[in-house]
Amino acid sequence: MNLKILGALSILVAAPMAKAEKPHDGQVVDLEAKYLFVPRGFDDQDEAVAVVDGFLPSGCYKLVAPEGKRDDDARTVSITPKAQFFNSVCIEALVPYNFEVKIGRLPPGEFQVKVTTSGLTNKLAVGESPSITSENPVYAPVDRVTLDKANGRYTATLELKPLPGWCLDPEEVRVTNSGSTVEVLPIIKPNEQPNCAVSQGEPLT
Repeated sequence: MNLKILGALSILVAAPMAKAEKPHDGQVVDLEAKYLFVPRGFDDQDEAVAVVDGFLPSGCYKLVAPEGKRDDDARTVSITPKAQFFNSVCIEALVPYNFEVKIGRLPPGEFQVKVTTSGLTNKLAVGESPSITSENPVYAPVDRVTLDKANGRYTATLELKPLPGWCLDPEEVRVTNSGSTVEVLPIIKPNEQPNCAVSQGEPLT
C-alpha cells in the first residue's frame, strides 16, 4: 500500500504545470489594474470621470480603449481595461499604464465604480447641481490643468473655460486631499456690478 502511494505522488510531482496560453499577434486581451481613482465633488451637471492605473505584462502590449458599461438603474459603472498584443521583439518587463474613463453626466445619488478584471471598487457620489449662493458654491468649468513641481512642492495652474452670458468672478480655489486623490475646486461667484465683464477663462493658481 505504501509503495502505491509513493508511486502516485511521483507521478503528480513529475507532471508539468499548465502555462497560460500566449496571445496571438494582434489579439486584444483584458488587463488587470492596480489602482482605481474616483474624484469627489461631482454633481448632476458635471462630466464624471475615473482614473485606472496598472501594469502591462511587457512591452509587447499596447493599451487600447477600455470597455465600459454604465447602469443608471443599478447605480453601477463597470470598467474593463484592454490591451493589444504584438508578437515582436520587446522589453520583457512590466510597463506602467494609466487612463481616464469619461463616465459622463449621472443622476444624483451614489454609484459603485468597479474594475471587472481586478475586483477594485470605489464609490462615486453625485450631488444635485446647486444654485449660486454662498451656502452652495459653484465650481468653474476647467479647460486645462498644468502641474509643476519645484522644491518638493506641486503647483497646479487651472485655465477656465469662457462663461458666455454669465457675470461671474473667481472667488477661491479649494483643495481637498481625499487620500488617493486631490480635488482642486475653483469656486466662482456672481458679479453684481452693472455691465460686468464676462470672464474669458483667466488662469488660476
